[in-house]
Amino acid sequence: MNTKAASSWRPAYPERHVKFRSKSGGCLAFILLIPLGFAAGFVWALALSPRDVSSWFGLGLSTLILGGCCYGAFVDSRIIRIIPMYEKHLAGVETFLIGHALARNWGHLDRLATAQGVRPLSDFGFNDPLEGETVIWHSAAEVLPTVRTLVAEVAKAPVVVDTPDAVTGELKRWEHAFALAQAQNIRLALLVEIGDSTSGQVWEIRKGHI
Repeated sequence: MNTKAASSWRPAYPERHVKFRSKSGGCLAFILLIPLGFAAGFVWALALSPRDVSSWFGLGLSTLILGGCCYGAFVDSRIIRIIPMYEKHLAGVETFLIGHALARNWGHLDRLATAQGVRPLSDFGFNDPLEGETVIWHSAAEVLPTVRTLVAEVAKAPVVVDTPDAVTGELKRWEHAFALAQAQNIRLALLVEIGDSTSGQVWEIRKGHI
Protein backbone atom coordinates (compact mmCIF):
# COMPACT_ATOMS: atom_id res chain seq x y z
CA MET A 1 0.00 0.00 0.00
CA ASN A 2 1.40 3.40 -0.91
CA THR A 3 2.23 6.10 1.66
CA LYS A 4 -0.86 8.19 0.94
CA ALA A 5 -3.16 5.21 1.37
CA ALA A 6 -1.34 4.11 4.51
CA SER A 7 -1.89 7.52 6.09
CA SER A 8 -5.65 7.47 5.38
CA TRP A 9 -6.42 3.82 6.11
CA ARG A 10 -7.98 3.04 9.47
CA PRO A 11 -9.03 -0.31 10.94
CA ALA A 12 -12.70 -1.02 10.30
CA TYR A 13 -13.64 -3.94 12.52
CA PRO A 14 -17.22 -5.23 12.58
CA GLU A 15 -19.51 -3.16 14.77
CA ARG A 16 -20.14 -6.23 16.91
CA HIS A 17 -16.48 -6.36 17.90
CA VAL A 18 -16.39 -2.63 18.64
CA LYS A 19 -19.31 -3.07 21.06
CA PHE A 20 -17.62 -6.09 22.66
CA ARG A 21 -14.44 -4.15 23.30
CA SER A 22 -16.32 -1.24 24.84
CA LYS A 23 -18.21 -3.58 27.17
CA SER A 24 -15.20 -5.67 28.12
CA GLY A 25 -12.75 -2.81 28.62
CA GLY A 26 -13.72 -2.24 32.25
CA CYS A 27 -13.63 -5.94 33.08
CA LEU A 28 -10.21 -6.33 31.50
CA ALA A 29 -8.90 -3.35 33.45
CA PHE A 30 -10.15 -4.98 36.66
CA ILE A 31 -8.47 -8.27 35.75
CA LEU A 32 -5.18 -6.49 35.14
CA LEU A 33 -5.40 -4.95 38.63
CA ILE A 34 -5.36 -8.41 40.23
CA PRO A 35 -1.60 -9.01 39.77
CA LEU A 36 -0.97 -5.49 41.06
CA GLY A 37 -2.80 -6.47 44.22
CA PHE A 38 -0.63 -9.54 44.55
CA ALA A 39 2.45 -7.40 44.01
CA ALA A 40 1.34 -5.08 46.81
CA GLY A 41 0.84 -8.11 49.03
CA PHE A 42 4.30 -9.31 48.14
CA VAL A 43 5.85 -6.00 49.20
CA TRP A 44 3.79 -5.99 52.40
CA ALA A 45 4.83 -9.55 53.28
CA LEU A 46 8.46 -8.74 52.62
CA ALA A 47 8.26 -5.68 54.89
CA LEU A 48 6.70 -7.70 57.71
CA SER A 49 9.01 -10.65 57.46
CA PRO A 50 12.13 -9.87 55.42
CA ARG A 51 13.85 -13.05 56.60
CA ASP A 52 11.08 -15.40 55.58
CA VAL A 53 12.55 -16.00 52.14
CA SER A 54 10.32 -18.92 51.19
CA SER A 55 7.10 -16.98 51.84
CA TRP A 56 7.93 -13.86 49.86
CA PHE A 57 9.57 -15.88 47.09
CA GLY A 58 6.40 -17.96 46.69
CA LEU A 59 4.20 -14.87 46.69
CA GLY A 60 6.46 -13.14 44.19
CA LEU A 61 6.40 -16.15 41.89
CA SER A 62 2.61 -16.33 42.15
CA THR A 63 2.42 -12.65 41.26
CA LEU A 64 4.52 -13.17 38.13
CA ILE A 65 2.51 -16.20 37.01
CA LEU A 66 -0.83 -14.51 37.60
CA GLY A 67 0.36 -11.36 35.87
CA GLY A 68 1.45 -13.39 32.86
CA CYS A 69 -1.90 -15.18 32.70
CA CYS A 70 -3.82 -11.91 32.95
CA TYR A 71 -1.69 -10.31 30.26
CA GLY A 72 -2.20 -13.34 28.02
CA ALA A 73 -5.96 -13.14 28.50
CA PHE A 74 -5.88 -9.43 27.72
CA VAL A 75 -3.89 -9.92 24.51
CA ASP A 76 -6.07 -12.86 23.42
CA SER A 77 -9.22 -10.77 23.83
CA ARG A 78 -7.76 -8.25 21.35
CA ILE A 79 -7.29 -10.87 18.62
CA ILE A 80 -10.23 -10.98 16.24
CA ARG A 81 -10.97 -12.82 13.05
CA ILE A 82 -14.05 -13.58 11.00
CA ILE A 83 -14.72 -17.29 10.55
CA PRO A 84 -17.31 -19.26 8.60
CA MET A 85 -19.33 -21.81 10.55
CA TYR A 86 -20.80 -24.64 8.50
CA GLU A 87 -24.09 -26.38 9.17
CA LYS A 88 -22.48 -29.76 8.46
CA HIS A 89 -18.91 -31.04 8.38
CA LEU A 90 -17.12 -29.75 5.28
CA ALA A 91 -14.04 -31.80 4.46
CA GLY A 92 -10.97 -30.42 2.74
CA VAL A 93 -11.15 -26.82 3.97
CA GLU A 94 -9.30 -24.78 6.61
CA THR A 95 -10.98 -21.48 7.27
CA PHE A 96 -10.93 -21.43 11.08
CA LEU A 97 -7.43 -20.04 11.60
CA ILE A 98 -7.66 -17.23 9.04
CA GLY A 99 -9.81 -14.11 8.83
CA HIS A 100 -7.63 -11.61 10.73
CA ALA A 101 -7.02 -9.40 7.67
CA LEU A 102 -10.68 -9.55 6.72
CA ALA A 103 -11.69 -8.49 10.23
CA ARG A 104 -9.37 -5.45 10.16
CA ASN A 105 -10.80 -4.31 6.84
CA TRP A 106 -14.40 -5.41 7.35
CA GLY A 107 -16.08 -2.03 7.10
CA HIS A 108 -14.09 -1.11 4.00
CA LEU A 109 -15.04 -4.40 2.32
CA ASP A 110 -18.72 -3.97 3.19
CA ARG A 111 -18.73 -0.51 1.63
CA LEU A 112 -16.90 -1.83 -1.43
CA ALA A 113 -19.43 -4.64 -1.87
CA THR A 114 -22.36 -2.24 -1.54
CA ALA A 115 -20.81 0.11 -4.10
CA GLN A 116 -20.56 -2.80 -6.54
CA GLY A 117 -24.20 -3.76 -6.08
CA VAL A 118 -23.70 -6.99 -4.13
CA ARG A 119 -24.68 -7.79 -0.56
CA PRO A 120 -22.12 -6.84 2.09
CA LEU A 121 -20.54 -9.74 3.95
CA SER A 122 -22.12 -8.52 7.19
CA ASP A 123 -25.47 -9.67 5.80
CA PHE A 124 -24.30 -13.24 6.40
CA GLY A 125 -23.48 -12.94 10.14
CA PHE A 126 -23.02 -12.59 13.11
CA ASN A 127 -25.65 -14.29 15.31
CA ASP A 128 -23.82 -16.46 17.84
CA PRO A 129 -25.39 -19.09 20.15
CA LEU A 130 -22.68 -18.23 22.70
CA GLU A 131 -24.56 -14.94 23.09
CA GLY A 132 -27.95 -16.64 23.23
CA GLU A 133 -28.71 -15.84 19.60
CA THR A 134 -30.15 -18.06 16.87
CA VAL A 135 -27.87 -18.72 13.91
CA ILE A 136 -29.23 -17.63 10.55
CA TRP A 137 -27.87 -20.01 7.93
CA HIS A 138 -27.18 -18.93 4.35
CA SER A 139 -26.57 -20.95 1.22
CA ALA A 140 -23.06 -20.68 -0.17
CA ALA A 141 -24.63 -19.52 -3.42
CA GLU A 142 -25.78 -16.36 -1.61
CA VAL A 143 -22.32 -15.54 -0.28
CA LEU A 144 -20.10 -16.45 -3.24
CA PRO A 145 -21.03 -13.47 -5.47
CA THR A 146 -19.88 -11.08 -2.76
CA VAL A 147 -16.63 -12.95 -2.15
CA ARG A 148 -15.80 -13.12 -5.85
CA THR A 149 -16.66 -9.47 -6.39
CA LEU A 150 -14.38 -8.44 -3.53
CA VAL A 151 -11.49 -10.53 -4.88
CA ALA A 152 -11.81 -8.73 -8.21
CA GLU A 153 -12.26 -5.26 -6.72
CA VAL A 154 -9.34 -5.50 -4.27
CA ALA A 155 -7.16 -6.55 -7.21
CA LYS A 156 -8.26 -3.41 -9.09
CA ALA A 157 -7.93 -1.04 -6.12
CA PRO A 158 -5.64 -2.57 -3.49
CA VAL A 159 -5.38 0.73 -1.60
CA VAL A 160 -8.83 0.20 -0.07
CA VAL A 161 -7.30 -2.31 2.38
CA ASP A 162 -4.14 -2.33 4.48
CA THR A 163 -2.69 -5.66 3.32
CA PRO A 164 -4.06 -6.52 -0.13
CA ASP A 165 -2.23 -9.84 -0.42
CA ALA A 166 -3.49 -11.06 2.96
CA VAL A 167 -7.05 -9.90 2.32
CA THR A 168 -7.12 -11.44 -1.15
CA GLY A 169 -5.58 -14.66 0.14
CA GLU A 170 -8.24 -15.04 2.81
CA LEU A 171 -11.04 -14.22 0.37
CA LYS A 172 -9.75 -16.86 -2.05
CA ARG A 173 -9.65 -19.43 0.76
CA TRP A 174 -13.27 -18.58 1.48
CA GLU A 175 -14.14 -18.79 -2.21
CA HIS A 176 -12.67 -22.29 -2.43
CA ALA A 177 -14.43 -23.44 0.74
CA PHE A 178 -17.78 -21.92 -0.21
CA ALA A 179 -17.64 -23.48 -3.67
CA LEU A 180 -17.23 -26.88 -1.98
CA ALA A 181 -20.08 -26.04 0.38
CA GLN A 182 -22.30 -25.11 -2.55
CA ALA A 183 -21.51 -28.38 -4.32
CA GLN A 184 -22.47 -30.31 -1.17
CA ASN A 185 -25.48 -28.14 -0.32
CA ILE A 186 -23.98 -27.12 3.04
CA ARG A 187 -25.14 -23.81 4.47
CA LEU A 188 -22.92 -21.42 6.41
CA ALA A 189 -22.89 -18.38 8.67
CA LEU A 190 -20.14 -15.93 9.57
CA LEU A 191 -19.00 -15.42 13.16
CA VAL A 192 -16.86 -12.88 14.96
CA GLU A 193 -14.27 -15.00 16.77
CA ILE A 194 -12.41 -13.44 19.69
CA GLY A 195 -9.02 -14.96 20.49
CA ASP A 196 -7.10 -17.74 18.78
CA SER A 197 -8.21 -20.61 21.03
CA THR A 198 -11.41 -22.64 21.18
CA SER A 199 -12.85 -25.76 22.80
CA GLY A 200 -15.21 -28.61 22.05
CA GLN A 201 -17.73 -27.16 24.48
CA VAL A 202 -17.93 -23.96 22.44
CA TRP A 203 -18.91 -25.88 19.34
CA GLU A 204 -21.40 -28.03 21.21
CA ILE A 205 -23.19 -24.79 22.11
CA ARG A 206 -22.89 -23.35 18.62
CA LYS A 207 -23.94 -26.63 17.00
CA GLY A 208 -21.87 -25.88 13.93
CA HIS A 209 -18.70 -27.09 12.25
CA ILE A 210 -15.41 -25.39 11.40
